[in-house]
Order: sequence, then structure tokens, then C-alpha cells
Amino acid sequence: MALVAVADAGSEPEAVMIVARLRDAGIAAMSKTTGSRQAIQFGSGATQTIYVEAEHEARAREALEDPDLSDDELAALAEEAGREQGGPPAI
Repeated sequence: MALVAVADAGSEPEAVMIVARLRDAGIAAMSKTTGSRQAIQFGSGATQTIYVEAEHEARAREALEDPDLSDDELAALAEEAGREQGGPPAI
């Protein structure tokens, strides 16, 4: 299974949101802390690269191109990302 990078995220929560968006599109994805920043940034502040299987690259890029998320969708993604990172439960 060959993995290809399809996106970069400035933080771990942003990466979690991108991975969730791909998962919602039916595409398995993973994120990994990238580059030399590992030495100076840790945890949620570290830059992340998002990877998918090579055979799903085109679909993943297409899914990530659509910037038209409603405020409700953005809020839901942020809430889900927070829960996945161990944040407080939704009120």
C-alpha cells in the first residue's frame, strides 16, 4: 500500500478535521507530524501532513477542494476534532 500526501495542516486539530472530512467522503486517511518541525513543535501545535492510499489520491484532492462548508458543518467538524483529541464533551 503506497501512501501519498494530499494536504498539510498547521496543527493537529486541523489535521483531525481534514482526516474526518476525508473519512466522511469514504476515504481512509492518516496524519503525521512533518519535517524538522518535530524537533521544535510538539503535540497539537505541530505541522501535520495528511496521507491517503495512492489509488484514492484524486478523490481525496477533489473532496478537499470543495471549500463550501456551512457554519454548522464547520462547527460539527471542530466539535468532533475536539472529542477525538480528548477535549470537553459538547454541551
